[in-house]
Amino acid sequence: MLEEPVDRFLIKENDEIVEYRYILRDSSTIYFTKSNNGSDLLYEFLESKDFISLLDEIYFEKSFGKNNKSYLIVKNKGLIYGFSNLNNNKVNDYKNLFSTTLVKIK
Repeated sequence: MLEEPVDRFLIKENDEIVEYRYILRDSSTIYFTKSNNGSDLLYEFLESKDFISLLDEIYFEKSFGKNNKSYLIVKNKGLIYGFSNLNNNKVNDYKNLFSTTLVKIK
C-alpha cells in the first residue's frame, strides 16, 4: 500500500527546479528530476557508463539493492525518476505507480 509523504522538498539550480523529492515515513525517498545526471541519491550505485547512458539513451533503467533496501533510477523520454532506500516489500507498489501514473502524464 502506498503511503502519504511526510515531507517534500525541491532542489534548485540557478533558481530553476531540477528535482522533486517526497520523503516517506520510513525515510524512503521518491524522486523526479530533470537533471541529466539523475538524482544524487543514487550516485554511489552508478558507474561511468551509467552516466553516459543517462545522457545518450531515451530509455534507461537500473535497480540496486543494499541492506534490504531497494534503489531505482529510470529515464524515460527526458524524465528521470525512481526511489531510494525503499523497503523491498514496497518496490512493486511504487513501480506500478510509476508505470500507471507517468503513462497518463506523457
